[in-house]
Amino acid sequence: MQRFFTDLNLAVHGAAARYFPSLAQSLAAIAARARPAPLAETGRWLTRQRALAGHPLNAKLFAHAALQRVVLSCQG
Repeated sequence: MQRFFTDLNLAVHGAAARYFPSLAQSLAAIAARARPAPLAETGRWLTRQRALAGHPLNAKLFAHAALQRVVLSCQG
């Protein structure tokens, strides 16, 4: 998810996708609706969450929270 989010942040700033170039059109469509500041903050949040992601009792909760935050940050 972090790689996808990196590509999304690149798309918001008009740069080419680094990890998923085949998704460039989809990334551009999402980036057109998104604001850069929430995307950047969510990217930092995902980085901080790496420490928690490996916990065996936390997998489903982490996935839900991460996806929810990503969706909210992509809304205009």
